Amino acid sequence: VYFNQLGRWKYIQDISSANTHEQFGYCLAVNDTGDKIAIGAPGNDETGIDQGCVYVYKKTTINNISTYSLDQTLKSIHLEINEFFGTSLDFSKNKLAVSAKNTDRRLSISFDTYDEFKKAKSIIDIMAQGFKVLGEYKNAKR
Repeated sequence: VYFNQLGRWKYIQDISSANTHEQFGYCLAVNDTGDKIAIGAPGNDETGIDQGCVYVYKKTTINNISTYSLDQTLKSIHLEINEFFGTSLDFSKNKLAVSAKNTDRRLSISFDTYDEFKKAKSIIDIMAQGFKVLGEYKNAKR
C-alpha cells in the first residue's frame, strides 16, 4: 500500500495472504475516502472448492502512522462449489458490490453495511432488508 504525501508516493505496508492458491488480489477496490480496501480471493477453498471470499481491510491511524488491518472476511450466502465469489468488486461511498463468476443466481448485490451482509441468508432475505439488486452478472473482467 502506498499513499501520496506532498506529491510523492510513500510505501506504508504490504497486504498479502499466506494461501497461495486462493487467487488473493484477483481484484480490489478502495472506497471513496480511502479508509477501506476490499480484496477478492475467488479461489478460496475455506467453505468449498473455489467458493471464494472477499477480505475487507480497514485503515487505522495512530500517531500519524496509518496501517490497514483485516476487518472482515465476506463469504457468499449461496455456498456454491466453484462459485468464485469475489471475482469483481466495486465501492460506491460506503456500499460494496461483489460478484461471483459461476453462481447459479447470477446476481451482484450491494450491501450498505458488512454486518447486514453477514445476516442475509438468501436472496429473499436480502430483498426484504431493502438491499438493491444490481442486476445480472455477465463476464467479469479483471
